[in-house]
Amino acid sequence: NAEYMGTVSRFKMHCVSSRFASSFAFAFGRQTRLLHFDFAARVIPHPEKAAKGGEDAFFASKRALAVADGVGGWADSGVDPALYSRALMQQVGQQMESNPLALTPKAVLVKAAAAVKEIGTSTACVLILDDQAKCIRSANLGDSGYLVFRPQSSDKTNQRSIVYSVESQQHYFNCPFQCGSNGDDPIKADDHKMDIHVDDVILMATDGLWDNVFPEELESLYEKWRKSEVHPSTESLAKSIADQAYIYSLDRKRKSPFTVGAMKQGYSLAQAIGGKSDDITVLIGRIMQ
Repeated sequence: NAEYMGTVSRFKMHCVSSRFASSFAFAFGRQTRLLHFDFAARVIPHPEKAAKGGEDAFFASKRALAVADGVGGWADSGVDPALYSRALMQQVGQQMESNPLALTPKAVLVKAAAAVKEIGTSTACVLILDDQAKCIRSANLGDSGYLVFRPQSSDKTNQRSIVYSVESQQHYFNCPFQCGSNGDDPIKADDHKMDIHVDDVILMATDGLWDNVFPEELESLYEKWRKSEVHPSTESLAKSIADQAYIYSLDRKRKSPFTVGAMKQGYSLAQAIGGKSDDITVLIGRIMQ
């Protein structure tokens, strides 16, 4: 898993380095598909967890994206939170490889969680591209998640680039739903289906992104990327978004999304101010034909 969890790795669809993901990508690479993901990932661990690659994990292929965020509280019991999230994503990959067309995202998550033997818990988000129905289907448990960017029409003003953003699931502030040891049943994951178009961009990430970067800032990064190159790469967008989140996470004076959330729960600005240092995992999937 060392290469798969690379500390600041960036992966394209033809060079995913985990065994299960690369074999899955190869299998689908031999087929002519109407729609597929051009995908890339960027992982930046918490500075104190960089040596082990952090506690997030992900799976990516031409047809599916998934992330998991190992719950850090398990470290207090002597359990490495990374072991569960990595095992969960490995099982997601195996489920996708074994049943590439038969399973819904929720079924993938439920089966994957049931197969994990490690102790621990994790948030999880699984998304599958249905090229026949021209839609994406997803299951989200906890506070990882995704949004969808769509190029703005030139004849419309004040149009948002973000056309959908998943809602997080929380028991209470900073306590997300999580599957695993004594955790939430993954059947509780929220389902969603939406139609997609060529050039739509899915941004999936763990809360290290969402707690540090506001939606309008993500839109700005997306628009800058879309207009900066003749053929902008998913790799460059993943890098720019993750790197910006990391910079914000270290800013002790920033009024971050996490700050705003904490203040809504009664914390003072002085108590809540600053970015939230955390593992940051960003997946980009651009719809291609």
